[in-house]
Amino acid sequence: MRSAALFWTLCSLLSTWLSSHAGEVEYRYYRFTPTQLRVTNDCCVQLAEFEFLLSEVKVGTPLVSNPGGDNPNNETPDLSVDGSLSTKWLDFNQGALVFDFGSARRVDGYRWATANDATERDPVQWRLEGSDDQSNWVLVDDRVGEDYPTPVSRFTYTPTLDLNAAPAVSSFSVDRPLIPPGLPVTLSWEVDPGTTGLSINHGVGSVLGLTTNGVGSITIDPGPSGPRDYEITATNDNGESIAEVTVSVTFFPVIHEFSVTPAIVGPGESVTLSWEVFNADGLSLDGESVTGTSIEKVLPSSQTFTLSATNGTGESTAEVSVQVVEPGVPVISEFMASNDGALVVDEDGDDSDWVEIFNPSGSVALLNGYYLTDDASDLTKWSFPAETLGIDEYLLVWASGKNRSVAGSELHTNFSLNAGGEYLALVKPDGVTIVTEFGVGGVDFPDQDTGVSYGGFGEFEERGYFSTATPGTENSEGFLGYVEDTNFSVKRGHFTDPFLLEITSDTEGATIRYTTDGSTPSESFGILYTGPITVDRTMPVRAMAYLDGMRATNVDTQTYLFLDDVITQSSTTSQSVWGLPSDWAGTSPRKNHPNTPNT
Repeated sequence: MRSAALFWTLCSLLSTWLSSHAGEVEYRYYRFTPTQLRVTNDCCVQLAEFEFLLSEVKVGTPLVSNPGGDNPNNETPDLSVDGSLSTKWLDFNQGALVFDFGSARRVDGYRWATANDATERDPVQWRLEGSDDQSNWVLVDDRVGEDYPTPVSRFTYTPTLDLNAAPAVSSFSVDRPLIPPGLPVTLSWEVDPGTTGLSINHGVGSVLGLTTNGVGSITIDPGPSGPRDYEITATNDNGESIAEVTVSVTFFPVIHEFSVTPAIVGPGESVTLSWEVFNADGLSLDGESVTGTSIEKVLPSSQTFTLSATNGTGESTAEVSVQVVEPGVPVISEFMASNDGALVVDEDGDDSDWVEIFNPSGSVALLNGYYLTDDASDLTKWSFPAETLGIDEYLLVWASGKNRSVAGSELHTNFSLNAGGEYLALVKPDGVTIVTEFGVGGVDFPDQDTGVSYGGFGEFEERGYFSTATPGTENSEGFLGYVEDTNFSVKRGHFTDPFLLEITSDTEGATIRYTTDGSTPSESFGILYTGPITVDRTMPVRAMAYLDGMRATNVDTQTYLFLDDVITQSSTTSQSVWGLPSDWAGTSPRKNHPNTPNT
């Protein structure tokens, strides 16, 4: 009788999941984030295959990444789309899969298959999101709050999972994500025009009356006095969608905006530097005191400006760069110092470093006699042959150390790039005048990650990393750097007495989210960290940090075990009291680590 009851329960659950309203979305990127495994464990998550569907037909084969993942035994994310159930993706950090179709692809469903072993590693709750830029993610399917009946059988697909058709929140943003206490902020949104209910938390209430054709905004004055997580909830007959933005509060000076107009000029032309700064007692530009909100500069050559704001708490800085372009003079627009070969390889099939040369001027560039160098004391280290570069054209030069300089063939410098940071410059034929340089004033360009490029974006106004490398083509959207990893004040272990746990990041203004139930925190999921956490029971604490304009951290996990909890654990307390799996009734699950199978 118990088996029959369980069977009909599973059938009922399947019916509930499969009868959800189908929707249709179109994004370039999709992100699958497991938030709960069949059995919470310190090991890993896994699956064999993942397929996107449109009218029950498989949609292409995307590239797949696993940001921050740890994939032992070469069980890498690409194996989740290799068409074989005998291979699998395995991640010891229990992170997300990010799928890249290369261009927007329309889907209305998906399915995934269980792997060869270890049922406790199967996801039973997850989120699926879509994005066009890997920065702004929109929830397209939400399987959280109740365990999905993931097949226990190995090498088995789930049924086709339809996308939730709740009203989409296309965007929800705040004009000032980092403020001093009380500074007004404006929340803006774009939702499905068919939304019938729309509200924001923290006492704001309904904002449907402030919305026209799905677009609206509201100013909160005064702004929050401490970190605040604003949620907008859109509803219709099919369900609800929620989006979040976080306002961080600091006592440091806040440089909300520092920009230059125009960002590309000719020699001797003027530019206007503008800024918006809050909570500052002093302001300086390249070490010279300034007042007001803007200043005009006449530039003979390219220059990077540094704005510094100070008060009694400390200092904040921001930089902008101006390219002074002469007719027919090229620039370095992008480079990769640790090429993984995923996008381009040289003529020998090697994944050599590369430097992208771009001609932004209104005249053809004659490259003969120009130099590339990675040594500030040797500006004529490698010279170009008699090549030309048309208006708005790109040229890829391999920084391979192979030293090939023949017009009409692939060009290779006599040096390679150091991913740990060094100098890089493009120099005029006079061997003295620097056109573009990275690593100004004896400070190396920053550390470079494998497969990630660096350069100028936003019309070269800012320098940073690119979400997607674009060798030989127009640069993509970029981000300024990486948020420093989260730090836990107490390391994992066995405990008998409660304690306070602090989680920090060395990146000023970064927001931290955490979970205590084994699920994976993200920029839109998890508890907002506002102060020390009381740890008085067995719990896994998982945390990540993020900041607008920068790449978020991976997820760090520390597990704190209290012996009394383990001894007295039961199925009725494991989840409701301790946040552990409800089916873990006092018996320790087998972790099935490849090196310790019985641990």
